[in-house]
Amino acid sequence: MESIVVDNVTMQYGITKALDNVSMQINPGKFGLVGPNGAGKTTLIRVLATIIKPKCGTISTSKISWENPNEVRDKLGYLPQNFGMYPYISVDEALNHSAVLKGLRKPVIPDEIDRVLEMTNLSEQRDKKVKNLSGGMVRRLGIAQALLGNPELIILDEPTAGLDPEERVRFREMIGKIDKNATVFISTHIISDVETCCDQIAFLHEGRIIQSGNISEILPRDSDTLEDYYMELIKDAKGQ
Repeated sequence: MESIVVDNVTMQYGITKALDNVSMQINPGKFGLVGPNGAGKTTLIRVLATIIKPKCGTISTSKISWENPNEVRDKLGYLPQNFGMYPYISVDEALNHSAVLKGLRKPVIPDEIDRVLEMTNLSEQRDKKVKNLSGGMVRRLGIAQALLGNPELIILDEPTAGLDPEERVRFREMIGKIDKNATVFISTHIISDVETCCDQIAFLHEGRIIQSGNISEILPRDSDTLEDYYMELIKDAKGQ
């Protein structure tokens, strides 16, 4: 995926600005969007996933514009924060259903399902009903359906929310297996996940980007961790 340029994107609900002139560049690789609950992360995710259209501003690459959502969706894999699937079908059936909805050609679907099951460590669960999966397995199924078709842009909204430490380690391993030419955009409030998985980051606070760029370049040498730096940014944003 080429670099995605987000330029002055604003989203408003009534008198409340969920996004306030958000601008940043998302380069190929792993990109983490960090912010507390209510910062506007899910709104920005939904704009990037072409689910909602911003009040103003643009998103584009050199070849496609988010004004043409079908062009974006052809390249997109998406895991929403509240992922759900029909409970009484099997994992295999759920992925087959998702593959058909994505428009994958019928002959390639079995191999694609095998590939994403292997990547998400769900091969042994393929015949299990969705309703019998653990919470961690359901999140892995959500990631598996997002990976179908080798999308160039993969958007994951709070992918590790509610997961135990073991499942979070599995998630990080999964992210490491994704094609390096793809753009993986991860929205989370768990900074350690971003610090481990991502090379780019943006901090969102009250609908505004307060810092963004390559982690290695923006992290001051006197900051012990990314979390320390984030807390300092929040204090500055609040004027404390």
